[in-house]
Amino acid sequence: MCTAQAAELLDLQTNKQLAARPESIYIREPGRQYTGNLSPTLSGTVKSSLLLGNVIRYRVDVDGHQLTVDLLNRSSERMAGRGARRELMFSLDEVREVA
Repeated sequence: MCTAQAAELLDLQTNKQLAARPESIYIREPGRQYTGNLSPTLSGTVKSSLLLGNVIRYRVDVDGHQLTVDLLNRSSERMAGRGARRELMFSLDEVREVA
């Protein structure tokens, strides 16, 4: 993730590029309690989804930025199709400066 994207999406002050593993981006689920150092909720649109056994991999557009998000596949109800709106949160403890 480039510096401008990080500043815009995560409200982080840095002059370096950032990286976050796809599994450290959470798709908000109703009724689930989230703890830890999380970003504000970001609204995005699913561009594609791919079932990889026990993982669902999404490409999500958030304000023109393409993100890859991995979600543990616990049931078919979790599968979202193209155009579905989802709320994302980053585990800020897992975001790393890389350059």
